Amino acid sequence: MLLNFPSGSAAQTPLQVFAVAGETVVLPCSLWNRALFDDSPTVEWTRADLKPKAALVYRDNGEVFEMKHQRFESRTSLFHSEVKDGNVSLRISDVQLSDAGMFHCLKIPMEDARDRMENSTVELVIGENTVVDGSSSEVSIP
Repeated sequence: MLLNFPSGSAAQTPLQVFAVAGETVVLPCSLWNRALFDDSPTVEWTRADLKPKAALVYRDNGEVFEMKHQRFESRTSLFHSEVKDGNVSLRISDVQLSDAGMFHCLKIPMEDARDRMENSTVELVIGENTVVDGSSSEVSIP
């Protein structure tokens, strides 16, 4: 389940993405100025509150697994066939309540344009599926 709710301008307030624990969510991110990047951009999805900070690092057409926080092992990926077209959105499978927080998508351009890095922030809000009256379910979002 993926629900996107824009909440103000990108420069002031991050986009909020709502997800349900146990499902797959996509945190959107794209290359704003495609001309600054080659077909294999360097992208770092991070959370400042983690050590190591990386939920995913993509470099030289592949993931750099040794930089990934163990919490996200085997649960995060990009849409590899779409990276060359500028889609560097992060897919998180089996979402957990502990995944909630601010994710930063840092896009690092080619060598001659390093002074023009692009950064965006997405807030992931996680809800739980709860059974009501033994038959229907509700999503509880804090």
